[in-house]
Parts: sequence; C-alpha cells; structure tokens
Amino acid sequence: FRMQMRSGGGLNGDGQPVFYIDGVKVENSNWRGGVASDAPDIGITALASLNPEDIANIEVIKGPAGASSYGTGGSNGVVVITTKRGQSNSSDGSKWRMNYKGTFGYNDQDREYTEQEFRSYKWVNDYFQPGRISKHSASISGGTENTNLYFSLDRPYEEMHTPKNWIDQQNMRANLDFRPNDKISIMASTAFNSAEMQLPGRYRADGVFGVVTYAANPWVMMDPTKEAYFDYQEEKSYINSFVGSVTGELTPFSSGVLSGLSGRVTYGLNDRDNRNIYTAQVTDEDLTGESDEGEKIIAQRNSQVTTINWDVKYDYNLGGISGASVVGSQAFDERSRGFGAQRTGFVTDQITTISAGAVDGETYDFMSHFRSAGLFTEHSFSLNSTFFASFMLRRDYASVLGSTASD
Repeated sequence: FRMQMRSGGGLNGDGQPVFYIDGVKVENSNWRGGVASDAPDIGITALASLNPEDIANIEVIKGPAGASSYGTGGSNGVVVITTKRGQSNSSDGSKWRMNYKGTFGYNDQDREYTEQEFRSYKWVNDYFQPGRISKHSASISGGTENTNLYFSLDRPYEEMHTPKNWIDQQNMRANLDFRPNDKISIMASTAFNSAEMQLPGRYRADGVFGVVTYAANPWVMMDPTKEAYFDYQEEKSYINSFVGSVTGELTPFSSGVLSGLSGRVTYGLNDRDNRNIYTAQVTDEDLTGESDEGEKIIAQRNSQVTTINWDVKYDYNLGGISGASVVGSQAFDERSRGFGAQRTGFVTDQITTISAGAVDGETYDFMSHFRSAGLFTEHSFSLNSTFFASFMLRRDYASVLGSTASD
C-alpha cells in the first residue's frame, strides 16, 4: 500500500496524511527503534497490517476539503478506508458466503548488471536472490434480517530479493452489524494484527552492497553474496496492533416533520505495540574484514489513539430544494511512550543478552500526549438534483501548546 501526498505541515507538524479505518484515526508513524542517531523514523508503516482483501472502499480527500472535514491535521490529505460488512442477501440468494484466495509468487532481481556498471558485477548479481511470496485469505459473510457478520483470516508471508529480509503476518477481522428495530443500528469493527519482520542490516544494508559493487578486497575470506555472511548481525521487529470501533445510530422518528432527524456516535481505539531488537555479533577481522566486540539495541514503543465522534443530522425538503444540515464534533486522544537501551563489548557471540555487554551505550525513554477536538456544522442543498451547494464551518482546538494553544 503506497500513497504520497504533497503539502505543508499541519497542526501535528509531520506533513503526513491522516488515515481513518472505519471511522477510527490510525497512528501511522514509521518507527524502527534504536538509539537517537539511528534514524528511528525509517520503519514499517502501520498500514502494512491492513488486509487488502478486507477493503471495501478508499476515499482520498486533499486540500482544504480535508481540513474542513477532518481538522487542521487533515490539511495534508485524508485517506478514509472502509472495510467490508456482512451481506445477508448475496447474488445467488444464499444468506452466507465463504471465500478463499491464495497468492503465490516471487520477488526477484529486475535485471542483471554488466561489467560496464560494476567491476564486481557477478557479485552484485549474486547478491540478489528470489524471495518467496505466499498469502492465504479466507472470509465468511452473511447474516439474518437483524444481524450481519463479516469475518476474515489472512496469513501473508513475503521474502524480499535481498538476504535476511522477510515479513510474516497474521490478520483477523470481525465486523458485526445489529439492528434490533428500524430506529437503532449498532455497528462494531475489530481487527487484530501480529507481525514479525527480519529487517536488512543497519550498517550493512547498503554497506555490504557497497562492498560487492567494488573490486574484491583480499581480506574478505567469506563470499559476501552468501547469506551466511549476513549472520554478523540480525534485526527483528515484532508488532501487535488492534483497531476497533463501535458506532450507534438512532433515528427516533419514523414519520412526521422530524422523520429526517438522526444521530450517530462512534468510539474507536487504535493500539499498536512495537518491539525492535538489533544484535551485532562478535566478529573476527580475518573472517569478515571487521573486528567488532558486538552490540545489542532493544527498543519498545506503544501508541494509542482514541477517537470519539458524534453528529446530529436533519434531512428536509423545501419544495424543489432538498437539504441536509449536520452539527457534530470529533475528539482525539493520542499517546505514545517508549524506551531504548544499547550496550556493546560482548565477550562472545554465544551470549547476547543485553546485560552481558561490558560497555554502556545510549539509553532513552520518551512520552507524548496530544489531545485535539473539532466542532463543525455543515449544510448541503440540492435544487431539482441539478444545482448543488454546500457550506461548512469548523473550529479546532489542541493541547500541543497547553492552555495557551491557538485554535
């Protein structure tokens, strides 16, 4: 899933679009972990945990429309993702439908390099290797007159076309719709993701490729195109995430002048836990060309985004003019906290627990808490379904500067 939007920084200041999944704001920072000098913003996007087979619709809102609908943070663009819901009546008349989809393939080198590009072009070509791709997705959808269910399981595994670089995931989603009567509707959405990733090395991701792009050095006793050469270091990330929401809709009047009045409330939570472990073993210069006493970095980060939305809508008709007026609010509570520790100077590569390191490295911890809210009203009109007009007014508040924050 790749998307790029160009815009300036908003109230959050990161210049990134805002993502919503079933009405829940999703924290999408790219975090890898490590000490401050290791560029922790280079990592895995949170959208990697979203199963594409569960997506029913994607709406992209850019420019002022994003800010007017979703606040100042939406001025960088808004991506609204809606997942599939259960359908009680399928095209063949059955109430339940099951689906399975299997995908198999390989990641491979795009083309082979020649001697005119690299002196060690054979090593460069051998550096890349076929990476296996497999994905199994199963879902069930259906329901009764008052209840609909969509449930899916997804197991993607992908190896990249470079050594020691893969991702293994498990996804589960359950969406439930319940309508006890014609006035009340309750919709619940839940999604769990667990992922384990082997990331390319911090120092040899480009460093080893740099080695093979130049003439062979006499001290390289082991062929760097073999995967064993990369056992010098290992970096794994473990991610567990949850996205869930509950929405209640009420239409209290079935007839009369107030029959077009309705209200809706949504409560959602996005909880994401990241753990990153980097280990560099003790090495011998005769074997790898580098003498290293070993290093270990452990980093942990947890983020939570709570979303509370409510709105009241009134649909009406004035002769040939039909209109809709909405008043509502969006509120967000965003928290993140984490820590990291680094130690070096290991006696042997057989003991890699961080406490065995003889030399203390950098240690850090952090916490952030950001709260924001927006009040809005919107009015839309249609004349004979030919001419349309809309007006929206919104005001946002944020805690980024404490009690003196502008709005």
